[in-house]
Amino acid sequence: HIDLIYFVRPVAGANHDTVDDPSLTWVTEAELRDNVTLDPDLPDTPAATVAEDVRTLALAAIAAVRSRSA
Repeated sequence: HIDLIYFVRPVAGANHDTVDDPSLTWVTEAELRDNVTLDPDLPDTPAATVAEDVRTLALAAIAAVRSRSA
């Protein structure tokens, strides 16, 4: 199969402090880099780290946005 990967970011002025889907969590670059364990506030959902491929792509997305903003 083919995975289609998109890098996106909120538009200026968007309220990205809240997420309507409780299964989604905003994380920082440091949390991704340090591979911290995330503990979702969901029933029957154990704490876990971000999958390596997702973590790697997320860090690449942050680097891509940073380089375009420089």
